Amino acid sequence: MYGNNFVNAYYLYKGDSKKGLKGDKTKKWYEPENGICIKADESDPLYSLPIFTGTLLSVLDIEDYRMLQKVKTENDNYKILSFKLDTNDEGIPLMDYGQASKYFQTAADSLADGVGAILTPFDVKDISFQTSTASDRNAVTDAEAQFWETAGVSSLLFGSTKATSSASLTLSVKPDEAIAYSLLRQFERFFNMKLKKMNLDYLFKIAFLQQSIFNSDEYINRLSKAASLGMPVKLEYAAALGLSPSDTLGITYLEEDILALSTKHWLAPLVSSNTQTSTENEGGRPTNSSQGKGLTESGEQTKEGNQNENR
Repeated sequence: MYGNNFVNAYYLYKGDSKKGLKGDKTKKWYEPENGICIKADESDPLYSLPIFTGTLLSVLDIEDYRMLQKVKTENDNYKILSFKLDTNDEGIPLMDYGQASKYFQTAADSLADGVGAILTPFDVKDISFQTSTASDRNAVTDAEAQFWETAGVSSLLFGSTKATSSASLTLSVKPDEAIAYSLLRQFERFFNMKLKKMNLDYLFKIAFLQQSIFNSDEYINRLSKAASLGMPVKLEYAAALGLSPSDTLGITYLEEDILALSTKHWLAPLVSSNTQTSTENEGGRPTNSSQGKGLTESGEQTKEGNQNENR
């Protein structure tokens, strides 16, 4: 049941007496055509189980609890009505059974679906299968929470109501991002290896940004600070904003050399709190004279004594 690539590689290494093929011990390693191996845990090359394999039983538990809850919900819609058939002290029915059965059948025919009826010599009462305990209602929710705990993934990402802290959500994403970036770096190495074997006229490499929808703002701010301090990350900064290197060069040429936006039209930077100049206003609360008000008695004493001179 192994693939052809694996079978061929095995016979090249071990040989096949039936086909008269002699093995070659130097071919211990075999690289399949267009083959790629991506591992979630690179620290152990012999560990071959897929990631999150341990969560399989938890997934099955969730389905079991859902089925149980479905059955319970269906049972909640059923009822049994017990009709009493009076008897004497010796237990003999006081009404003829045929006549009692006639009345019972008449009542049973008028009952809605999901409501059963029985004829007994006991008191009449209704029997319901409905339960309203919190443990019954939360069985599926608890099973789903257990699944996320088993996987090591925060349930906050999937609408958990037990915790709503944004800081907890931010930190819980970090381990998941570390796994994703580890896989991404393996793809990066694979593509760069393929590029090296192509013998192109121009040498270049592919680099994936370690940016996700959860850390986008943080990642862009980090690159912005590094670029402002002179680090060579301007193209990476542009890529984080959604611009490719060719787009960055093309737009820069268009704005600077063709449209001359920074030399003719936008000589001053866009107005913001960082570019606005201070005014002559020295700050502080408005004075009484600017508001057309006089000083109070205590204010007059403060003015005469020059108590605010050094403030």
